[in-house]
Amino acid sequence: MEHTYIITGTVEISTEDEDLFFSPDELVEECDQDLADHLEFDIGKVVTSIRPGFVLDDEDELISRAIVKTSRVLTRSQKDELLDFVSGQYSDGWGECYEQRDNRVRGVYVSPWHEGQELKILQVD
Repeated sequence: MEHTYIITGTVEISTEDEDLFFSPDELVEECDQDLADHLEFDIGKVVTSIRPGFVLDDEDELISRAIVKTSRVLTRSQKDELLDFVSGQYSDGWGECYEQRDNRVRGVYVSPWHEGQELKILQVD
């Protein structure tokens, strides 16, 4: 049976122009890249898919969200390992590549990682 986890975290948004007006919903994006392809060790045998992206939370704030599929329920240590992996991808892997490409909103830069960020994981099924 497949299980789904959602990992969420705050993002850092900066602009070239303080007066630039944009709506956070313009930055909502799902990525078609699967970060699970980069997993190693035992966690790589359990996690089948990690799809990062950006969504609006209940307060219309832009947040990072990764949808994770697993082949079984994760243990606490596996969740911790997964959170460390996703944080690393947000700071140096996928996130760094994302920051260097053109956004849909010119002059707005979104970083899925920032100093002091805390990611949360929730099992949804």
